[in-house]
Amino acid sequence: MQRKIRYFEMQHERNPHSRHFIPLADLTRRTGGNAQAIELLNGGLVRCPDSLSARWLLGLCLLESGERKAASEQLRRVLERDPDHTLAAAALA
Repeated sequence: MQRKIRYFEMQHERNPHSRHFIPLADLTRRTGGNAQAIELLNGGLVRCPDSLSARWLLGLCLLESGERKAASEQLRRVLERDPDHTLAAAALA
């Protein structure tokens, strides 16, 4: 897992405007770095505000951090753009 994280860190450092922040944030979250993942996703969404994957993952990270209100806001934004996004709907349930 650490090799994957390092790979995406290097990709993100080389091109901070790419979408490599999404898998980097997901791997970071999975290894216990939820706060860092939230930071990565917030920064990435400034550059890629239309990324449903990033917004959904941010909602999930916020839920896992106990920030239910902020998580609900992010997940609702996903569902506004994609009403059939089953993962966002399930996370809100």
